[in-house]
Amino acid sequence: LFRMDGSSLFGEDERWNPYYRLSGAYRVAEEFDIPGVSELRLRASYGISGIRPGFNYQYENYAVSQGSISKQTVGNRELRPSETQELEFGLNMEFLDIFDLEVTYADITTEGAFLNVPLPAASGFSFQWQNAADIDVTAFEVQLGAMLINQPDLRWRLGFNFDQITQEVVSMNAPAFRTGPTINALQSFYIKEGEPYGIMYGGDWVTSFEQLEAQLPSGASLDDYVINADGYVIQAGTEGTRNEAPIRLLDEDGEDAFVRIADMNPDFNLSIINSFTFRNFNLNMLWHWKQGGDVYNQTKQWLYRDERHGDYDMADKAPNEKKTASYYTTFYRVNEPNSYFVEDGTFLKLRELSLYYSFDSEALANANLGFMNNIRFGVIGRNLLTFSNYSGWDPEVAQVDYGNANQTNFMIDMFNYPNFRTFTFSLEVNF
Repeated sequence: LFRMDGSSLFGEDERWNPYYRLSGAYRVAEEFDIPGVSELRLRASYGISGIRPGFNYQYENYAVSQGSISKQTVGNRELRPSETQELEFGLNMEFLDIFDLEVTYADITTEGAFLNVPLPAASGFSFQWQNAADIDVTAFEVQLGAMLINQPDLRWRLGFNFDQITQEVVSMNAPAFRTGPTINALQSFYIKEGEPYGIMYGGDWVTSFEQLEAQLPSGASLDDYVINADGYVIQAGTEGTRNEAPIRLLDEDGEDAFVRIADMNPDFNLSIINSFTFRNFNLNMLWHWKQGGDVYNQTKQWLYRDERHGDYDMADKAPNEKKTASYYTTFYRVNEPNSYFVEDGTFLKLRELSLYYSFDSEALANANLGFMNNIRFGVIGRNLLTFSNYSGWDPEVAQVDYGNANQTNFMIDMFNYPNFRTFTFSLEVNF
């Protein structure tokens, strides 16, 4: 496939760009007799695609507030298409009369990704959309299905879908900068060469004597400190008193360290699909397991400000774990992003459970409803169960970054309403 695309969303000299795709496959099972294998196909493809910018990227943008006009984004009429190159390898296999397998590996490179880059104050504008970064992505996907039972009155099919995706900003044509949703008016994500997209930076706390030794105050020794029950270094003798306070991690200049505190990208996703059919009944079940991927719990941080979070309740805690209110308020830090409020976003969810019953044409004819071909009743439940160690309502959160229209990588719980549990009843009639 070859095509030439043009779009007026780019500047006059950058509107046209060629794209192509080439793919092929080799059906090994047609050439060789492999015991137990009915289909084996190897495939590969390579292609280039382009991404168009938003409507306003090449024009100056202004904001109007209470009658005052302020400059926001300076236009860029030299924007070129953000070009994505993808090399993909895979195989499809059917074997032992019950299994089907699909494996795909993709290496994806995006050159000239659009980023809303901050500008020096002297420019008069705050931002400009630029072809500012090259991003590498690798994706590994596996789909395995098995027809475990295949009888006239009983069928059971089990399926697994696995994916693992990693991405990295490999080069930038702009200095590293903050982006994403704001926490207390501070953008908490960082676009930086050599880092994955979806990395959060912020403050951290001393949790080891090695860290403390590098910033030990003059005249102090390590013997003056202990590690408390929560794993934070504090001054010896203060644990359980109003003077107990975690120690902030400092940089080489003695200032609060600005370090990587969270990676919102999951280690992998796994879906498990079950489908049972017994006579006229059909039961379907979908589970989703997300492993890893941090969540920033700003809801918890706000509750710390008002001393209303459950952590402040000492009633059920052991004597050596009891803290005063001031200890927890130390972590609040005027709602500034810090590692204390980063939590593991791993979860296992029962995404969907459905049960159907069908009346076939024979049953309908016996009920004097022969003018109908089929009647099917069903009940569907979605988001029924969630298993997670996340302390908030729901670990599946995503805060929209309206500047980049991206709600995938910014996992911030900012009073997000939890996902609904829904029940749907259905009636399907075929004439």
